[in-house]
Amino acid sequence: MGKIDQKSAYVHIQVYKEFRPFLGFTFNNRFYQYKAMCFGVKHAQLIFHKTLHPVIKFHREAFRVRIIAYCDDIIILHQNQEELNIKKQLIINILTNFGFKISINKFVLIPMMQLEFFGLKIDQDQDQISMTQSRQKKMKQMLRRWRRIVTNQYMVKVGFFASFIGSLNFLRLQFKRVSIHLKKLNKINSRTAFQKG
Repeated sequence: MGKIDQKSAYVHIQVYKEFRPFLGFTFNNRFYQYKAMCFGVKHAQLIFHKTLHPVIKFHREAFRVRIIAYCDDIIILHQNQEELNIKKQLIINILTNFGFKISINKFVLIPMMQLEFFGLKIDQDQDQISMTQSRQKKMKQMLRRWRRIVTNQYMVKVGFFASFIGSLNFLRLQFKRVSIHLKKLNKINSRTAFQKG
């Protein structure tokens, strides 16, 4: 398993000149425009994924490796360590030729059997995926906070509740029946959002 992290993912996507004024802002009576996609654009993640997808698809087919890509993080899986090293270097060369910049400080050059990926610890030896300690701590703090909110019957904003549900989605890999409870919570959230308008 090898990991590649791209530097400043959204900056790789150039914004069409006619759309740039819509991504502009004023500071000290001067108007600035982004030439590349900025953070905060609603569909930035989707656009980046659609841009990167053909490149990843090419790598999968040409090098016959398994690749998991999410935003700027890429994991390459191969059974043979030597081949993984060779193919990983080829993939990095192609990505840089396409203009993608690789983050050296987050880059895992040496193939390993354990990796952290989006708050998950992937262990190929044990054939397990588990939460990292830091992620567990954050989730426990969040659950304690929500328990206080429910116990004291505090009012919360719909967006805050939706954010809580989004965080719980992360637990689907850890617990079998989380989806059942999430379905109920999503129903409550949708009903409340509809009533509020």
